Formats: sequence, C-alpha cells, structure tokens
Amino acid sequence: MHDPDRLLALARAAGAYTKERLPTVQPFRRDSIATSPVDQADAKESLKVQRTSSVYYTDPTKQKRNLLRSKKEKAALLNPDNWTYTKAERYAVLDQQIRQGGPPGLAQAVISFNLRDPLDVNVGYAADKNGDAISTGKSNGWLELVAGRNGRNDVAYIRLLTNFGASQVSRDRALSIALDCKAIETAQELFRNNADPNAPGIADHFLAAISEQNQNLYTMFLTATTPLNTFYIDQALLAAIGQDSDLVALLIAHGADGLLDDGQALCAAISIGNLEQTAMILTGNEDPVTTSLDAATSTACAIMDEKTKVRFLDMLLCAGANADTSTLHDALLEAVKNNQNALVELLTHHGISTDRNGAEGLRLAVISGQIDLVEVLLRVPVPEASTSRALYEANGLEDLDAFEEIVKALVEKGVSQASLNKCLCDVVEKGCTSLAPMLIEKGAILDYDHARCVRAALRRNDFDLFGKLLKGPCQPSVLCEVLPDAMRIQPPSKRLDIMTRLLNKGVSGKQLHVGLQNIAANVKDPTDYSLIEILMRYHASVDFLDENGNCVCTAAAHQDERALDLLCQGTPGLDTVSEAIRFLPVSFATAEAGDYERQVGMMTTLLEKGARGTSVAEMLIKAARDDHREKALAALIRHGANANHQQGKAIEEALRLPRVSALGFICKDCKIEKETFAAQLQNVLKPQGFSLDKATLLVRTSSLKSYGYKGLLDQPLLNEVENKSGRIEVIRLLLDFGASADFQHAQALQYAVATGNVDVCSLLLGAGVKHANIVLAFPATSGILDRTRRYNLMKALAKSGGLNIGQDQALVQASREAIQYDLSHVKLLLDHHASPNFDGGAAVLESIKTKNLPLLKRFMITKLNKKTLSNAFALARKTECTQGERYDMFDTILADYLNENDVSATLIEVVLRDANDIKTSSLLLDHGASVEAENGSAIRVVSSAGSLDLLNLFLNRSPSQNSCNGSFQAATASALSLQQRRPIYHSLLKAGITRDLVSAALLEATRAEIVDHDLLTLLIGFNASLDFDAGSALHGIAARGDLATLNVLLTGDLSEQQTLDRSFSTSMKLTGSDRFAMARALLEKGPGVSQETVSHHLAQIVEEKDHDLLSLVMDYKPDPAYNGGESLILSAIAGDAKSTELLAKAEIPSEIVDQAFEQLLNARTIQSAPEGLQTAAILLTKGVSQRLVDHALLDGFDDVIGQLTKDLVEILIPYNPNTSGGNGKIFVDTARINDVELFRRLAFQDPDLNIVIPALIRALENEEELISFLEHLEDCVARESLLQDYVIFRALTAFPEGHLLAKHLLNHGCPANSKCDAELFGETESMTLLIWTLMSRRTPAISEDVVMEILEEGNDAEVSFQTPKTCTSATGLASTTGKNTVLKRLIELGVDLSHLDKDEHSALFNASGNGHLETAEILIKAGAKGDDGSLHEAAREAHPQVIELLLANGHRDDFPSAIHAEGRFGRTALEELCLNAAPGGEDWPKRIHESIALLLPSQIKNITQSGGKTMIHLALENESSLDVVRELLAFPAVWENINDPTYLYQDAQGYVYSPTKYVELLFAADSPEKCQQFQKLLHARKCKDRFYAHTVDQPEGACGLPEAVAEAVNKQKRADHEQREELKRRNQIAAHQRAIEAENYDRHIRAEKEKHNLFLRQLKEQETTEKQLAQNKQSLALQHARELQRERQESLKNENRLRLEGVNEEAARRRTNAEREQASELAHRRTLDQREASALQSKIAYEQQLIAAREAASQSEYNRQVALCERKDQSARYQAEQRARASQYD
Repeated sequence: MHDPDRLLALARAAGAYTKERLPTVQPFRRDSIATSPVDQADAKESLKVQRTSSVYYTDPTKQKRNLLRSKKEKAALLNPDNWTYTKAERYAVLDQQIRQGGPPGLAQAVISFNLRDPLDVNVGYAADKNGDAISTGKSNGWLELVAGRNGRNDVAYIRLLTNFGASQVSRDRALSIALDCKAIETAQELFRNNADPNAPGIADHFLAAISEQNQNLYTMFLTATTPLNTFYIDQALLAAIGQDSDLVALLIAHGADGLLDDGQALCAAISIGNLEQTAMILTGNEDPVTTSLDAATSTACAIMDEKTKVRFLDMLLCAGANADTSTLHDALLEAVKNNQNALVELLTHHGISTDRNGAEGLRLAVISGQIDLVEVLLRVPVPEASTSRALYEANGLEDLDAFEEIVKALVEKGVSQASLNKCLCDVVEKGCTSLAPMLIEKGAILDYDHARCVRAALRRNDFDLFGKLLKGPCQPSVLCEVLPDAMRIQPPSKRLDIMTRLLNKGVSGKQLHVGLQNIAANVKDPTDYSLIEILMRYHASVDFLDENGNCVCTAAAHQDERALDLLCQGTPGLDTVSEAIRFLPVSFATAEAGDYERQVGMMTTLLEKGARGTSVAEMLIKAARDDHREKALAALIRHGANANHQQGKAIEEALRLPRVSALGFICKDCKIEKETFAAQLQNVLKPQGFSLDKATLLVRTSSLKSYGYKGLLDQPLLNEVENKSGRIEVIRLLLDFGASADFQHAQALQYAVATGNVDVCSLLLGAGVKHANIVLAFPATSGILDRTRRYNLMKALAKSGGLNIGQDQALVQASREAIQYDLSHVKLLLDHHASPNFDGGAAVLESIKTKNLPLLKRFMITKLNKKTLSNAFALARKTECTQGERYDMFDTILADYLNENDVSATLIEVVLRDANDIKTSSLLLDHGASVEAENGSAIRVVSSAGSLDLLNLFLNRSPSQNSCNGSFQAATASALSLQQRRPIYHSLLKAGITRDLVSAALLEATRAEIVDHDLLTLLIGFNASLDFDAGSALHGIAARGDLATLNVLLTGDLSEQQTLDRSFSTSMKLTGSDRFAMARALLEKGPGVSQETVSHHLAQIVEEKDHDLLSLVMDYKPDPAYNGGESLILSAIAGDAKSTELLAKAEIPSEIVDQAFEQLLNARTIQSAPEGLQTAAILLTKGVSQRLVDHALLDGFDDVIGQLTKDLVEILIPYNPNTSGGNGKIFVDTARINDVELFRRLAFQDPDLNIVIPALIRALENEEELISFLEHLEDCVARESLLQDYVIFRALTAFPEGHLLAKHLLNHGCPANSKCDAELFGETESMTLLIWTLMSRRTPAISEDVVMEILEEGNDAEVSFQTPKTCTSATGLASTTGKNTVLKRLIELGVDLSHLDKDEHSALFNASGNGHLETAEILIKAGAKGDDGSLHEAAREAHPQVIELLLANGHRDDFPSAIHAEGRFGRTALEELCLNAAPGGEDWPKRIHESIALLLPSQIKNITQSGGKTMIHLALENESSLDVVRELLAFPAVWENINDPTYLYQDAQGYVYSPTKYVELLFAADSPEKCQQFQKLLHARKCKDRFYAHTVDQPEGACGLPEAVAEAVNKQKRADHEQREELKRRNQIAAHQRAIEAENYDRHIRAEKEKHNLFLRQLKEQETTEKQLAQNKQSLALQHARELQRERQESLKNENRLRLEGVNEEAARRRTNAEREQASELAHRRTLDQREASALQSKIAYEQQLIAAREAASQSEYNRQVALCERKDQSARYQAEQRARASQYD
C-alpha cells in the first residue's frame, strides 16, 4: 500500500539525501572579444592587400571612366579607407587568419566590416569571372578546425564564430571533435554557445564521463545552455548506480528517472544491495510508474537474505508498488515454505492476498501440518474461499490429532457450505465420528456428493452413525441416492427397516423409482411385495422408464399377475400401459382356447387402463391378419384402435383376404383418414387382381358425405387419362362418383389437346371445364402443324372459352408471318376480338420494322391508343431512311399523334443532322415543337454554327431567357470570326442577355491577343460589369500594363472595392513610370482602393525606397501598423530616416513602435547605418517602451566604447534607462577601460547596487581597483537601505582572503549577520555569514583574518546563532576545524559551550573526535561539561592523549553514552572502541593499545555488556576486528577469564555461544578464512567451544552442554521413542481391520453382479427370440413390397416413353418456328447496323472538320505568340544596349 510518510522515514534511515540542480552556464556577449584600433587597422590592411593582389583588381586611375570623375572622387577612390570589399575578399582574409590562429580581435574586425552585407561564417566564397563574390554552398569547416586544434586563441575563435551565426550543425560537429580531442575548455565554450549535447555521438562522451567519474566533463554536459535530453540522463543514472551517491543524487536533481525502462536503474541498485541509492530513486519520483516498481519488486524478491529482502520490499511497497503481482504472491508462498514469519507478516501487512493461486500458502501450511503458521495466516482477513480450499487439503493429513485441530481452526475462521459438507464426508470416512455432531451443528448438510457420508456409514454397517447423520438436514432428492446402498442390505427384514427410516426422513427422485423397478423385477420374498406397497405409498412412479425398462412392462413380460395388479393400482399413465401391450406375448392364430382367452383378457385389462397409440394399432394389424375368431379384433376396434397406421396396413391386410367381411367391418366402424384412402385406392385400382366389388365398396366409402374428402378421385382420373391403356369403365366410374376434369388446371384436357385426342377432349369438355383452364389449353394449338386441324381446334376452344383466351398473342404471330400474303388468320383473330394495341402495339411495330406500309395503314384504320402511337413514332425516328421517307412517316403518324416533348426532341435531332433543314424543322414546329426543349439545345446549336437566318426564325418564337443565355454562351465559346460575332452578339443582346453573361463576354474580349475596343464599348453599353469574376478583366489589363485599355474599362460600371484592390496590387508589381500613373488612376476611381490594400503595399514601397510613391499613398491615410508594422520595421532596419519620418506622420500604436525599435536594435542599425542614430531618435519621439530603451543602452556597449556609445547614452538618458541592466554589464565594461567620467555619469542614474557591486566583484580581479570603483559608487549613489545578504557572500567567494574588501562592505551597507542557504552535512539550510565562513571547504579557504573581521566589535555578529536543521553553531565548527584563535574570540564574546547540534554533539565532542588536544584543553578550561560522549569519540578514533585528558578531568570510563547506542543500551567508551574503531595512520596499533590500556577494567566483574554482548563480541563484529581482538587478547585481564560465563552470548532463540562459536555464526558462511584466523587466535588463548540451548530441544551441532541440560535432553529422547512405538502398533491394528472389511465388501459385490448378469442373459434370450420372429415377418413384407414396386416401375416406364415422344415432336415444331423468327430478326438488325455505320461516318467526318479548324486556329495563335516573343526580345536587346551606353558614360 502507498505510504509516502513511511517511505520518507525508511529513506532517512537508509541515509538517502537530495542535491540541488546545477545552474546553466551563461554565454558571453560579443564584447567579450575586444577589437582594438590596431586590430581594425590590420584588418583594413589585410583586406587591401587581398584586393590589390587579386587578378581581378584594376587600378582606379587606369579605368576609362576615371576621365569623367572629379578630383574629389579620384582622391576618394585612391583612399583605401573608403573602399568596400566583397564577401570573397573578406572571406579570404578571415580564412587565412583562422587557419593561422591569428589575433581574434583582427578576425572580429573583418567580420564586422560592412554588416549591411554580412558574411556567412558557415560557407565558403569565391570570385567569379567578373570578380564578384559568389557562395560556394560548401561548409568552410572553420569551427571544426578551431575545435580540433586546441590552440591559444581557439576559445576566443569559438566565441567569435558562434556569436556571428555559426550553424547548429557546425557547432555540433565542433563539439564532437573537441570531446574526441579532450579539449575541455573548447568544449566548455561550445556548450556555453548552444552546442547541442544531444547531437549524434556526443552523448556517448557524457555516458563515458559518468562511467569514469569525470566530474568536470559531466558537469559541463549538465550545465550546457541546451538542456541535455533526459534519455541520456536516465542512461547515466543507470551507469552511476553503485558508484558515488552524490552523482546519483545530482542526476536525479537534473531529472533522471530511475523508473524508466521498467526501472532498470532501480533494479540495478537493488541487485547490488545499495539501500541508500534505492531510497534516492524512490523519493526522487513523485509519481512512480507501477510497472517499474513491479520489476524492482521482482528483483528484490530474488534477494536471499531475509532481513535485506524485508527492508527493500518494505520500501518498494510504501512507494506504491503493486501488491497484487505474481512475484509477491510467489514470495509469500516461498516464505511460507521456508517458515519465514517476518517476511510473511510484512507481505500480509501490505495487503498481499493469501488467496492467490488457490490459497497456495495456506494450503501448504495445512498440508505440512504447521499449526503455528496456519494461525499466523489466519490472523489477517482470509476469504472464505481460501479457508475452504485449505479445508479440502486437510483431508490428506495422516495425523488425526493434527487433522482435528486444523479442521476446528478453519471451521471457526469460516468456511463455505460446500467445504463444510465435504469435510463431514471426510470425517465419516476417516472414522473421526466425534467431529460429525460439531460439523452438523455448524451447518453441515448431508447433500455433498450424493449424500456420500450416509452411503459410507451404510457400507460400513455403522447403523448408529447412520442414525446420527439422519439428524442433519438433507434434500429428499439427494437422500434418494442412498437407496441403492440401502437396497443391498441383507437380510430383507433389515433392508425393509432401513428403507422405512429413509422414506420417513423424506426421499424423492430417480432412485426411488429405480428401487420400485428393481424390486418388481426381482420379487423373491413376501416382504418384497410389502416393500412395493411402501414405495408406492411414498410416491414411487409406476411410469418410470430407463435403460432397464418399466416396472409395468416388466411385470407384463414376466406374466406376474399379482405384481401387475399392485402396479396398476398406482394408476399408470397411458403411455406406460400402451407400451406394456407391446411386451405382451400374443399368438392369435396358434393359441389354444385357454391361452387365447387369457391373452385377450390381459390385453383387455391394459386397454381398459387406456392403452392407445402405435402399439395398439400394430396389435390391430396382427388381429386383422391372424384373428379368424375376430374377438380380439372386435375388442381392439371397440377401444379405438387406429386403422390408419402405416397408411392403412390393416385395410391392406383385409384386401388380401378372400372374404369381404373383415374389410366391411373395418370400413363400417373405423374412422379412415384421407391419406389412407389415397394409398388404398391405388391398391384397389391396380389391374392385377382387380375386383370391381372391392373397388366399388372402397370408392363409395371414400365419397361419403360424412368424410367430406373432396378431390380424392381427381388424381386417379388424371392417371387413367394419361395412360395410353386407359379403361373407359374406370374413367366413367370415377366421373360418376365426383372426379373433376379441372384437376391441376385441367391437366387432362391439356394433355388431350396437345395429343390431338378429340374424343377425350369432347368427353372432358362435356363434363364442364373452367374458362381459366381453357386459357391454359389454348396456347397448345400453336404447336399443331396441320393448319386445318389447328383452325378447327382454335375455333372450338374460342367458342367454348369466349374472350381473352390468347387471341392477342396469336395476332402478333400472325402479323409477323403475314409479309405479303395470307391475312386470313389475322382477319379471323380480329373478328374474335384480338387487339392490335396488345403489348404496346407489338403487331403495329412489326409492320414498321418490315416497312409493310399497307399493313400499317390497315392497323391505322382501327383505333390505336396513345402508347401504340408513341412507340410507333419512336421507332420511326430511329429507323434509317431517306429524308423524304422520314417526312412521309412523320406526316402519317402525326396526323393522329400529338406529343410536344417527342416532337421537340425530334426537332433537336433534325437540327443536329442538318442545321439548314428548314422544311422538316418547320413541319415539326407546326406540330407543336418547342425551341425550349433541353434548355434550348436547338437554338444553341444554331448560334454556335453562325446560322443567322435560322437563329432569327427561332428568336421569332420568343424563346425564354435561359435559352437566350445558353445561345449567347454558345456563341461566346465558339470560334466565330469578328464579322460573325458582332451580328450574332447584337441579335442576342437585343433579345435580352443577363448581365453576368455579358460581363463574361467582356472578360473573354479582354483576354484576346488584340483587344477590340469597339466590342468592349458594345458590351459595356449593354451594362457589362467590371466586378465580374472578382474584376478579372480589369486585373488582366493591369497585369499587362495596358494603360489605354485600362482607361476604356474604367468608363464602365464598377461598384466593388475588391476589384480596385486586386488591380492596384497587380499594378504594384510593375516597374517604371507606368506604375505611378496606373496607381494614381486606380486610386482616383470610385469607390477607391481600400485602406487595407494600400497599407499592405507600404512595406514594398518602403523597401524599394520610392519616396514619391510613398508620399502619394500616404495622402490616402494608410495604416503603418498593418501586418505587424512591417513598413515601419523595414524602414527602421534599413535606417531610412526619410521613410520613417513619412510613416511617423500617421498614428502608430506603441507596440508597433516597440517592434520597429527592437528590430532596429537587433539589426544593429545604429552602429551600421549612417542615419541609424537619427532613425532611433525619431522612433523614441513616438514612445518606446522602457524595456527597449534599456536594451538599446546595453547594445550600445556591445562594441568598443567610443563616441557613438557616448552619443547614444546622451540620447537615451532623457528616457531614464536602467543602467543596472545586463547584471551590471555597463559598469563592468566602463570599469574595464577605466573611463571614470563615463562611470560616474552612469552612476548618477541611481543604479541598483545589489546588481552592480556583485558584477564588479565578478569582473575585477584586483582588490584595490575594485574598492576604488566601489568608492565612486558610494559618492554618486544615494543609498537608502542596506545591501542584500548575498553581496558579501559573493565577495568572499571571489576574494576568500580579502579582509579589506570585507571591511569595506561591512562598513558600507553589508550586515555582519547576513544569511544564505547552503549545504551543510547533507542538509540545505539557512546560516549566518560567520557559520558560512567557518564551514567553507573551498580552496583557498576563507582566511581567519576575514573571520576575525566579522567578529570585530561594532559589527554585532550573532555568535550564538544555530542553524535550524542541523543545529550547527560557530563554536562547533571552530572546534571541529581546530581554529583556536576564533574559538577564543567566541569564548570572549560569551558563547554557550553547552550547545549541542542535532546529533547531540558538543564542541568538546567534535574536538575530541578530531584529536585537537589544544582545542579540548581550551574548552575544558572554559567550563565544557563532561560525560557527553567526548571520551567515546576519542576512544573510537584512538587518541590516547585526549582520552587521558578527559579521564583526568572527570569523564568516566564506564559511562554508557546514548549517542553511541544500539537499540536500548548505550555503549561505554571501550565498547565503542571495540565495535567501531578503524585503522588510521602508521601509529594506529600503538594508539589502540594505549587507548585500551586506559579504558580496560581491572576485574572481570566490572566487564559490561551492551545488548547481551561483551567487548569481545563487539570486537568480533568490527570491520577491522582482527586487529582489535588481537590487542584485547594481549591483556591478561581478558585472556585469563576468556571461559568465564560473562563472555557467553545468548541470542533471541535462546542459543548460547562461546566466542569461538560466535565466530562461526558470524563468518563461517561468508568468510571461512577469517573464521579460521579468529578460532586459531581464540583457541591459542584456551577458549572452549560452547553451543547449546537451555531447553530439551537442542540445536544441531550442540556442544559444551551443562550437566542439568544434558540430563533433560536424554530424558526427552527416551519419551519420544516410546511414543513412536505405540503409534506404530495402533497403525498395524487399524490396517488389519480395514483389510477384513474390504474383503467382505468385495465378496458381496461379486454375488450381486452374478445375480444381475443372470437376469440380463434371460432378458437377452427372450429379446433374441422375438427379434427373430419380427425379422421373418419383415422379410416377407419386404419381398411383397418389392414385387409391387417392380410392377409400378414398369408401368411408369411405358407412360414416360409415350410422354417423351410427344414432347420431342413439340420441341421440333418450336425449333422450326424459332429459326424462322431468328432469320427475320437478323436481317432487320443488319439493316439497322448499316444505317448506324453510315451515320457514324458522317459524324466522324464532321468532327474531323472541326479538329482541322481548331488546329488552324491553334497554329495562328502560336504564330502570334512567336511574333510577340520576338518583339519582346527586340525590346529587351534595345534596353540592354541603352544601359550599356549609359554605363560607358559612368
């Protein structure tokens, strides 16, 4: 469980501590490299030499243009100070300086030359063929070169290159090189200047530094300006584990997470057993990762030592490790196995469940019989399931006493009901009968495992226990499982008694019924009938049935009349008695009279009980076949036997009999179902053995109204008609008794029509056939080949059927066949109401397809509906024909057909075919065609074709606006000539075109190569808008720079400001004077260019320094603050005072002014631009924030302080700059050049002395010079308060021996009681200046003069101050370090010498521990108290002189010091020496001997013990124990009494050890050599071996026992031997008794099995006999059925053959008709394909013409573009020539 407070306590106990994060180093500014005037002069000289030595250099006096220069210009050219140098020249000089390692100041002067064209320090430069500088694009490698050289000036070069923009890549490469070369100072400078420690390969050095403990190197990584990636810090933490704990704490302070990567670092610390570092990692992470803690837990669990494992696991679990892990559960289990109580208690305390893995721990404790451990595990809450599982395991215990104790404990803790029940069974089986009442009292029930406990008691014949168990609760259904065991009890009288008791208790279930069944099948004793009665009284079911059968069936099969009577009294169910009939053996044909009567009587009894179903029906079949007496048959029919079983098998058997009486008896009294009639009618109508009497009887019975079985005779009628050998008398018989000719849709009639059987057809029609069935038969006439016969049949069917029997389909077929002749069939069908409109006029369409115009006209005489006409017109439109044929067809059809949509669509098709077909178009227009169809497609086609006459014809029809617009769009998109376009445009515009389309046409006109101004005027006159398409027309003209066209367009309508904005932006991209004119024209056009657009271009204008245009646009009030004040920022960066002044006329927000001023500072415009200072002054008047004013002042001091710096200071002082900024940089730079006047000018601005003074302290190394400048500050600054505390601390850090500086500061504002937070003894706490100076461990240390200066009178130093955490005082520190002068001064000031620190250490304690004899004497003389542990410290460190001094001044040698205590007992000085003394110095053996001699008591009775251990035992535990023990044994007072009881040690278990055995306990396992040395040393002093306990249970290897203990041990051994012998004898007796019981039980089981097998054999023989009889009957029935089936198959084959012949003939006729129709269809399709191919060729030819026209237009456009390019080239060449001429004059 997570416990932060306990975790912190454990961490403190383990010695964990924290450290502060190291501060990040700060980069130096550019001024850190001073550039002297000499460097600047040398730089100019080097650049001059570089230029004059170049092959591209030309003497200015020898240039041609020199003739045109004035004398002043010539003189300026000859002066190198006025020269400007290219990047290539500056690069060459700088490259030479860097590679030669020249002065850094000279290199900085070269880089700073011409900062307006700065030099990129990352790449190389070269001169081209004209001498101009070009960048090579390749890295120059300067930074890498400097980093690997490790020269004198390389650090300065690193600083220089990085300050002037060295790339990050080069910095990283340079850092890698420096680290490889171990150039520490170079690497430090790169880290300071943002080199990335995370770059590839660099972090490896950090990890190596961690492994090598290179403090300087890894400190550089941790303090780099670019933070080190935590990934590498985490890796470093892993490497630091096991090393210095300070390093681990430092890495954790820098963000190292020891819990990453599954806690590898944490696991490593645990694996090496470092508790301190483990505590650091856990306390250094506020939100630990559970998975990492779990991994660490697994590592801790692998520790072998129990005590160490407990400490680690306690800390991890308090940190929040998951307690529910398999590892911890395994650890708990292992602890249980090893009987580790402490670990078990810890894990259970932290919530480790004992329920894991099925309560394995508790289970093991139970299995091993460890009662004590079971009690420990049961102290915590244990789930009931766990205790229950443990209770299950208790059954395996052989020790019955242990079994009883553990069972009682677990039951008292609480177990589940199931386990309690099982335990009761186990108790009974084990024979622990005393526990049974207790378990029943606790709630155990008898239900477990089918009442196993009761069954076990019965098997053992323990009837007393049986009676006790019956007192417990048990479900009747479960108790029923005991009945089989109870049924096996003998004699029968005892069995009856046991069964009675069980039944009285309450039994219900299957076994109750099984018992009744078994006793009914095995009645052998009169008491068995009583048992049957009792079982039935307690509701044993007589209907129960299982694999052994049913009791009633069994009694019937055995013919046990008494048992059957008893069982029938139990009211058996209908199914039971029905099934019993099946088992009843009968033989009606062969039985004697008596047997026959008995069988009939038994059968009647079962029938009276309600027997029914299949068994009764099968008995009826037997009676119908075999009962010639018919008494059984009458009984069966009387009790409702089913004659329909097996589809009337009883009737079938009656039909086979020669007599008719049985059939008549069944037909009269039995209810026969329809399916039975259907099956038996087939049998009675079979030709074989046909009997007309039986057939008439059965047919008459089936047709009785009482049955109501309609249609039963229909299928036999159909079968008889379809049979070629049909019997007329049978057909007549069936029709007379109601057979229907409409059965299956008059399938009989259809068959008769298809086969042409006129007689049968007449007979069936005479019986009456429905109209719908005649409809189905009529189509069969089409397959008749004989036309006359077909004609007659069609006529007869039409006469009988009337309307709608298939005339319409026949008419379509007749139309298809009537090509040139024989219209008789068509006439006949039309006369009998056939419709030509059938199927959408399919007959009419056939006439159109075949172009049979007379037939078409014949159909037109009739009244055709609209759909037929529509289909005919559509087919006529698609048919390929001449123009005249189509005209005639249209004229004929349109006489009756009027559909505007179809006619309009036809008009579009006509125009697409021929745009000049006026005749057909006029016809269609006269019949209602509309030009609006399909959005005016017709008029669009005419417009795009340029057909003016047809266009006017369509326009006279008053087309809609959409149609006109579409036509105009088509004309606009077409490739019309100017002569065609103008009249087309004019006609359409007069008709009315929407404004957007007119505007779009205007846009297209402006995009033409040659703009037609007349066309533009025409379109503008018709209200074309310049705002269309976001003003693209005006924008395009502006982009082309066409001022004339622009003026024409500006006469048009323009309302959106965005149009002017876009055009204005485009005009700004122009060059020359046209831009100014176009800009003015656009600005003057209403509604005018928006302010935002004008503001947007301010930056461009400012950047181009076009002051005239800037003055023009400023009249339209633009916003200089637009886009973040970009225009003002550009003017500020360039130092353009004129542009800045113009922009400053407008209102500018203060934040924009701040940005501009900040960019001016960043670009160093003040230093580089001539008007930079003036520009800054203008911006200052607009209001610059104080922060930037301060920044400007700091930037002024970045370069060499000169006149420009002083002028800038004078400009900024009115704005009150902060002269303390940059951590006092200004004063530091001024002090370094010793400019007192400027220093004092700045000092009068009231700087912050708390900033300036520390900065001067850091910068100045000369103490006197520093004091001088501090005095200037005191003169100029009016100080109102004391300086802050840290000032004097920094001063003394920089000047540890500067007592004059300390005196000055203490006298001028620094209090002597200044405080700071610093680390003291691992704790960070507040301390005074005095304590800080005394505890400082730096080199050189702070001198005592400085400390004495603090302690001077008047400074009021707080000498009695104590730190709040460690309670450290100045007295304690002075005593520790032995600063006696300071200590005396403190004593003079009255300090309290009794003060103790947090560890209760006094000043004398510290002095004694460090061996300062003089200091101890001073403290004792001053009154320091005694017995404060000082003597113990002196003894531990072996300082005999100090010991002697302390003993002489009242310190007691037997004083037990609480400071030096372990547990509850303090140690004496000698005990502290023996336990903790450590070697130190060459004279240590001598000092230790003298110290022991001073402290050792002279008598054995004065020897003391600490925690039961004497000085000998403590010395053995010392890490340097051999030397200490040797010196102790050198004294006679020790070795003479070495065997005294005083030197015996007794541990917590009561074991007693002599020194030699104690040595074995400590060292035998881990250090056998050391153990051997100690034993040799002790044995040499005659030390005896003793190891024993004061109890009778002695440890292994006990020796040296006292006599009383030895006697008690021997007595216990004898008692144990006697107990084992008695237990062995009891086990033998119990085993013999169990063997006898097992033999009796096996004998009884064998006898029961023999009886059961005998009964099974008898049943099997009876079943075999009955099965054989049944098989014989079945074989005879199958043989008869096969014969009948063979006859049916022969009949069906004949029928199928005849039917197949008729189907083949019909298929042949249909194939002939289909081939004829297919040939006609193919011919028609060929004609259509030819016409479509012709139309396609025409279309392709038309498209090719269009393509040729477009290619010609494209070629013309290409030629125009070529000519235009040539004109532009000529213009460019002309302009180039003009510029060349102008340059010659220059």
